[in-house]
Amino acid sequence: MFKAKYNNKIIYSFDIMNIHNKKIHEIEEQYRYAGRNDELTCVECGQPVILKSGQVNVPHFAHVIKTSYCTVDKQKSFESEDHKRGVQLLFNFFKKRLIMN
Repeated sequence: MFKAKYNNKIIYSFDIMNIHNKKIHEIEEQYRYAGRNDELTCVECGQPVILKSGQVNVPHFAHVIKTSYCTVDKQKSFESEDHKRGVQLLFNFFKKRLIMN
């Protein structure tokens, strides 16, 4: 999933990337720390999530404990890494447009 709740706000996993698709390590570490301390939650079911961000996969949030009832878990099995990268490209495109205007 690409969004989570943190401090009563919706955040996006792509927030750790700048408009040039490079990681912003301060934000990445903030989200990782929040995930380790159960401060990140799923927007659908409210269960704790963590940030997953490596060299291969697109940054995303994942449930700490897999649930059988969360609709987000069921949807993500249909998304390929190419699909996730496409979503990330669109996110960065619109983010760049908003910043420049």
